[in-house]
Amino acid sequence: MSTSRVLFLFLMITRFASASVGDRFGYSSETASLGGARAGSSEFSSSAAFENPARLSLDLDGVSRLRVQWSFLYSEPHFKDIHNVVVENPVNSDSTRMGNVDTHYPATFGQSIGFSVQSKDRLRKWGLGAVMYLPLDRLALIDSGESFVPEYTLHRGSTHKPEFEVAFSGRLSSEFALGAGIHFGAKLDSNTSVFLNQGAGTSSSMRISAGLKTQASPYFGLSYVPSDTLSLGLTFRTASPQAQTLQVQSSARAIGTVSALDFSFPALSTLYYDPLSLELGTEWKYSSQAVIYAQVDYQAWSKFESPNITILDPQTSTCAPNCGVKFSEGRNLSGQTRDTFIPRIGHVWKTLNGSFLTGYTYRPSIYRSLPTEAGNAIDPDEHRFSAGYGFGFDSLLVFDAPGRLNFHAAYSIYPKRSVQKTSGDESGNAANLKVGAPGYDIGGSEWGGGLTLELAL
Repeated sequence: MSTSRVLFLFLMITRFASASVGDRFGYSSETASLGGARAGSSEFSSSAAFENPARLSLDLDGVSRLRVQWSFLYSEPHFKDIHNVVVENPVNSDSTRMGNVDTHYPATFGQSIGFSVQSKDRLRKWGLGAVMYLPLDRLALIDSGESFVPEYTLHRGSTHKPEFEVAFSGRLSSEFALGAGIHFGAKLDSNTSVFLNQGAGTSSSMRISAGLKTQASPYFGLSYVPSDTLSLGLTFRTASPQAQTLQVQSSARAIGTVSALDFSFPALSTLYYDPLSLELGTEWKYSSQAVIYAQVDYQAWSKFESPNITILDPQTSTCAPNCGVKFSEGRNLSGQTRDTFIPRIGHVWKTLNGSFLTGYTYRPSIYRSLPTEAGNAIDPDEHRFSAGYGFGFDSLLVFDAPGRLNFHAAYSIYPKRSVQKTSGDESGNAANLKVGAPGYDIGGSEWGGGLTLELAL
């Protein structure tokens, strides 16, 4: 029997993705409006536990030591259609087929709940905070994506997972504060056994067992506030690769009463991947009504662990080594990644009744080049523009609870670029075409918005 790729069929139900809601959008409308440039803020807020845990110990802007927030977020991407390209060839299938590629990715729709509380200790100002994100349209979306077919790697379910951050902080001096937090992720171990039977009076069966274990990744923050008009902040996050291990045992009886062929294999993947990052930001109050926020993030995407599931060393157990059955291992064609720098800038204009906020973020591609050779992993550059409005109130309905309400809207542009595949297939056979040939355009846009209610209790 020739090399087989049908092993991928057993993996269609387990799919994964990468990236973080807090990094891409922020956990509050105020953060989203400012392009995420909040690491250097001097504000004690309900989302500080994620943005910079050291901010939990900064000076309060009121008498309340407890802040609680409830936010809603929506963002919907739209990418260019990809039509009439090779979607199967002899490397990943048993034939060559032209077709269309699905570029409709699910919208992000979720809520975040957060709190920050500060002690009465005037010297250390101990702070405690937590932020939790929960998708509203589904509990989680796990998508490993495609090794061969064109795909936007960081948009396949990356923001459709619960996230939880908890942090603690203390004051080092009147100007310095230090904080530390934990990002909670997960590790998935699963096993599946399959028996496919043919003929009248027979039955096929499949069994899956899986266990999800908690995985913690630490992060740290430092705030420096030398004056009432200037502050600096630094946040360091360790990488968070959330792994998946899948063990498959399978048998198939396809010809009459001939004994079933048993085969087994392990498969490895990464459910989600958040890179090691360093975020340096500042806040400058250049007038009584205006504030500038600036930040630059360094993200170590060169260590990126692709979400693609890789099949390792498939083995047959009911025939001798020379019986003619040889299954191929999986191939990871995700492309070469690079470290990136992400600039962010935001501005606030304060008025008598509220504040207008604007922001901009530039997020470069994590890949070094376009996928013209083997593989079709895509991550276009992103220009994200945002704006918002917020106002305070003394009470909420019948409750004597002062607070603030913020709204925001955002629009991302993914510039158009053209991919032209080189000749030959992924194994170098000049007689065949690569998946994605002859080529296609990438790019598109994304729009979204949300609101945040923050109460001072």
